[in-house]
Amino acid sequence: MARSWVLGARVAERTVPLLLPEVLQHYETGAEVSLGPIQVRREDGLRVSRPIDPLHSPWASLTDYQIRRGFLFLHGTGRLTRKIRVSKIPNVFVLVALLNHIRHIPAAYSNPALAR
Repeated sequence: MARSWVLGARVAERTVPLLLPEVLQHYETGAEVSLGPIQVRREDGLRVSRPIDPLHSPWASLTDYQIRRGFLFLHGTGRLTRKIRVSKIPNVFVLVALLNHIRHIPAAYSNPALAR
């Protein structure tokens, strides 16, 4: 199991710097960024499009996220918590880098809870 985290860190280390600038450009222009079952839009927030248990979370409702035990956990206000298998999200490390970027944006259009 420890080896998979080392491999994941190496993949992230090499792919995020290559892919993130284009993803950020799309996001900043208001275009939808789609990473498998997850779509992110500057104005709308985050959507998880799955046949069973879809989710739309405006930025004000998304409070936290984390990768743990092979899943991406999305924590929201109320009952918006979801978990998505990491293997189902192409470029999951790019998604996390994008969410980290959004977390550090002044709260003009992002969630103040993410700007901590």
